[in-house]
Amino acid sequence: MSSSQRFLTSSEVRLAAARGLATAPSGVPAVGTTLSKQKELKRLGVQDLAETMERFLYSSSPFLTDQELAQSKKTVAEFVTKGGQGENLQNLLLQKAQREENWVYMPYMQLIYPDRAFIQESCISWLTGGWTWPTWATETP
Repeated sequence: MSSSQRFLTSSEVRLAAARGLATAPSGVPAVGTTLSKQKELKRLGVQDLAETMERFLYSSSPFLTDQELAQSKKTVAEFVTKGGQGENLQNLLLQKAQREENWVYMPYMQLIYPDRAFIQESCISWLTGGWTWPTWATETP
């Protein structure tokens, strides 16, 4: 951030939004510009399957015994064979990457937030300014 730019205070944000200003006072960037450059970003690529499997073996090898490493190498070799399960899954992933701007977003969100109902209830309570508890927190066994 340059020395001429600074963060907006919450009162400046509310004031700018109330006035419908495109930019806040004193030349600070406009409210709501967080994702304004999103369309200009490059699409997220899909790594080569063989390269990914090599990295997997390399990164897991310090944690495996010799026998486990040998078994892992055998399993990886079966997985990456031509026409095998790995190639089929890789093709599906490539198709998904062509259809979607960010092919990893939903699987990532489902991984880190498996119970989306909790997040929705939390956001609603935050937005409304009231306290509500998720149903799972108030149920008695």
